[in-house]
Formats: sequence, structure tokens, C-alpha cells
Amino acid sequence: MDAIATVIQFLTVYARRTGGFDGDDLDLLLAVSTVAAIGGAIVAGLLAERLGPRRVTLATLVLMIGALLAAAGSGSSTILWVVGPLIGVVLGSLSAVDRVFLLRLVAPARRGEDFALYALVGKLSTGFGPLVLWGGTIAVATGLAGLSRFDASRLAVIVLAGSALVGLTILRPLSDRGPRAAE
Repeated sequence: MDAIATVIQFLTVYARRTGGFDGDDLDLLLAVSTVAAIGGAIVAGLLAERLGPRRVTLATLVLMIGALLAAAGSGSSTILWVVGPLIGVVLGSLSAVDRVFLLRLVAPARRGEDFALYALVGKLSTGFGPLVLWGGTIAVATGLAGLSRFDASRLAVIVLAGSALVGLTILRPLSDRGPRAAE
């Protein structure tokens, strides 16, 4: 959640800093990414019914990690025209299946508590990711390591990919076949 919240907030900053995007190009990139998010949500919803929300979530996280590493590795504007829509697909996909996955993970009697915790974590991630994962990485990379803002931004994207990898590692052993504990 931290990684996706941060990517959403800093896609424009990254596109300007590393890709040299101006206002019109940035607007077009965001529009294309939004359309991709809609398509990603529809496809992910259909796939979740067929394959289960766990598989779709894990595949989406792998896609996100790959897209972020490609963006960080390249740092070019051309790759952002591919990565932006892929991040849109990730956003749409996760929005379509994450709650379904949670429904399958918890017992019905605990759903209120677990959805409240999910909402709290979501709110915290909108601050933690941008402040710590992005801002902290930029501050350390430019201040202590002496990297340029361009290279520090690329490093911050790698840190976001690492955060998504942690999420993938945590979610991978879980099952979406229903709650393990009886009520």
C-alpha cells in the first residue's frame, strides 16, 4: 500500500525530474494511465472470479515491481510512456481485488475489525510512503550520499519496488480459500 500510494503521489514529480515532461505531456500521461487503470480494474475483477483474488494480487505486485524497476533503471521519458499505464493497471487491479482478497482471508465475525485495520493502514500509508519511502530516500541520497535529484529519484523508485516486494513476500503464503480459524 505504501508503494502504490507513493507512486500515485509522485508520478508527476518523477516524470518531470527524470523524463523532462512538461504540462501537456504530463496531462496526457496521466490521462492514458487513468484509462489503463479502468481497464486494469475490469480485467482484474474478471480474473479474480476465475483465478481467485490472491493470484491476481500477486501477479499485480510482480507487474508493479517490474514496472518500477524499469522506470528506475532507465530514467528516460520513453519508458515512462510504458510504465505510467502499467502503474495505472496496477492501481486499478489492486483497487478491484484487494478487498475481495481480504474478505476471503478473515472470518465473517472479524470482518469489521479487519476492514477497520485495513482502512487505518491505508490512511497511514498515504503519509508514510511519501514521507519516509520517497522523501526520506531523496533526503538521504542527496544529503548524505551526494546524489543528484535525478539519481536520488531513481533510487527512491527502487525503494518503492522493494516495499512492494515486501508486500508480495507477506501475501504470497496466504490462501484465498477462506478463513483458517472458525468463528
